[in-house]
Amino acid sequence: MASSNSVTVKDLIICVICHELFDDPRLMPCSHTYCYKCIDKMASVNKDQFECVLRDGCKIWKKDIDSLPLNQTICDLVELYSK
Repeated sequence: MASSNSVTVKDLIICVICHELFDDPRLMPCSHTYCYKCIDKMASVNKDQFECVLRDGCKIWKKDIDSLPLNQTICDLVELYSK
């Protein structure tokens, strides 16, 4: 039986920045995942640098966002959830 504070699959596939299903989810060096567009947008308004919003100190320069790997597991979960 699930408790009232248990995490759902949907909780795992929602970006904490835009609060939407992940779109082009990118894996940060700290292992957190955000939408590519969210990382890019936040870097654009923060002197071309994105700092992990979960406050773990991880930062990435805007010029390096394209090199972040796609989180294929999250892509697969979003696709499965959407069906």
